[in-house]
Amino acid sequence: MFFSPLPTFWTIIKRRETGQFSVVPYVATLLNCLMWLFYGTSSVAGLMLVLTINAAGVVIESIYIIIHVLFGDFESRVKPSHKN
Repeated sequence: MFFSPLPTFWTIIKRRETGQFSVVPYVATLLNCLMWLFYGTSSVAGLMLVLTINAAGVVIESIYIIIHVLFGDFESRVKPSHKN
């Protein structure tokens, strides 16, 4: 599921611009993974599967956001749109 936006980011890298693609879904997914990491590290849960999957998600989503910031124009960095 984390790799489903790969065609989108391949297009962004190829065109060297973000176009109409929004960064909002990737930031939301990053925050979701971070919350699950916090849950997985609690002494009550201690779930290794939750930790590994969401740690990978944090890395992948961070890469997506970095790519989006690198190839985005000033306007998309200041005020991300909700269009996707």
